[in-house]
Amino acid sequence: MKFNWGHGIFIFIVVFLLSMSFVVYKAFQEKNALVEDEYYPKGLEYQKQIDRIANADSMSEKITIGEKNGTVLLTYPAIFRNKSCEGIVYFYRPSDDAGDLKLAMVIDNTLQQKVEENKLLSGKYTVKMNWKLDGKEYYHEESLLISH
Repeated sequence: MKFNWGHGIFIFIVVFLLSMSFVVYKAFQEKNALVEDEYYPKGLEYQKQIDRIANADSMSEKITIGEKNGTVLLTYPAIFRNKSCEGIVYFYRPSDDAGDLKLAMVIDNTLQQKVEENKLLSGKYTVKMNWKLDGKEYYHEESLLISH
């Protein structure tokens, strides 16, 4: 059997169709989760969020986030001492929502909150803190890189 241009076109079309089928298969395997499930209501109340950020920025001392001996350490300013504070610390992982962690804001006597790193996956997190202190709402956000 002799190879001619018709065989070449046939081989090209078969290889093209197989490669396109592979691309479609891989596309269906990819996760496509939304960043926020309820993004519309959050967009409507964004002015309140701007006010919370401004309140946190106006604090004389800031909350610091660091790592020490396999623990994420949240250090709160002195303004939190002997005050009733209720809030949420949300470790948001942009690459995979299965790695997210939401905790209540619990401050000990040393004005710190410890979170074990083994509760978090390796990678980049955005720590979102939302709290209420003396009837005023605050919001602080900071990036954190976890490496085990």
